[in-house]
Amino acid sequence: APGAADGAGFGGFSNVVLNDMGQVAFVSFLETGAGAPVTPDNSTALFAPTSTSDLGIVARKGDVAPGVADGAVYFGFQNTAYLSASGEVAFEAVLATGAGPAVTFANDGAIFGPAGGLGLIAREGSLAPGTADNAVFADFNEIDFSAAGDFLLQVELATGTGAAVTFLNNEAL
Repeated sequence: APGAADGAGFGGFSNVVLNDMGQVAFVSFLETGAGAPVTPDNSTALFAPTSTSDLGIVARKGDVAPGVADGAVYFGFQNTAYLSASGEVAFEAVLATGAGPAVTFANDGAIFGPAGGLGLIAREGSLAPGTADNAVFADFNEIDFSAAGDFLLQVELATGTGAAVTFLNNEAL
């Protein structure tokens, strides 16, 4: 598999997406190759175009997630990766406890995407910018890119430290 330093090979594909330029992104289960063995802790990876290759590992189970202050690592990848027309990738990941404090059910979901490179866009339990009532991200519903490459995220909100979030105002873009 391209970019697998341990010589891992593809073991299966899921969540395959193709953009208008013919670029592809997908999640693959990995199999042990010529190098170090693939273990349950590093057995899944997200492949997409990278800055140095048409196809490479963008994120791998067990790797430290970029921009996450508590050292959390990728545990899995939700839904489909999303590709912009220019090949930028965005995806939802499930996080696990890494070197820092424990990851909980309330903060284990995160969106990663183009932020001057691959970075953290939003995380469950963190403040949702632009909400007057300090609402927090509760869940992520949809990710997309516009034709111009603008990033779009549809979310569900929960009550933060301010006024209550209700079913009447719990969704945002």
